[in-house]
Amino acid sequence: VMVEAGPPRALAVPLRAAPPSAEPGTVLERIPITPSLLVLRIARPPGLDFVPGQNVRVGVSGATHPYTIASAPGDPYLEFCVELVPNGRLTPRLFALRPGEPASVGTRAKGSLVLDEGVSDHLMFATVTGVAPFISMLRHEQRSPRPGRRFMLVHGASSSAELVYRQELEDLVR
Repeated sequence: VMVEAGPPRALAVPLRAAPPSAEPGTVLERIPITPSLLVLRIARPPGLDFVPGQNVRVGVSGATHPYTIASAPGDPYLEFCVELVPNGRLTPRLFALRPGEPASVGTRAKGSLVLDEGVSDHLMFATVTGVAPFISMLRHEQRSPRPGRRFMLVHGASSSAELVYRQELEDLVR
């Protein structure tokens, strides 16, 4: 693993379970990474199943967009990495959400960016928020390891501050 020199600026917030009273779609945590990068943890709708790498629609006030899920399938919440589009219809609204506020979350996951189970070596490339599907895959693999599988992730960004999951990935390597 090769990392850029400089102070790590990565998501190092421990995973927490959703409170049993949280309604599906309730914002549980809002973790600012940079002024234009945010991780949102939202209470998971019951019955929502997904394969690591899939996405689900997330929205506020009628505006929705598909976001890839960064959490593992066994987590009681959904985690999304969001980059601000300054005059966008949705991302400024997502950035304004606070814990306890509602967001809409689709009830069906989609997408075909999933691991090929017939392959043992996986090479993954991502920039900034594009790392989300790979984080889901690595978290799932860490909890349900399959012998003989190897992963290499190349995560690029304009600055080290945008390496959202840097600390978690460095810990995983160790």
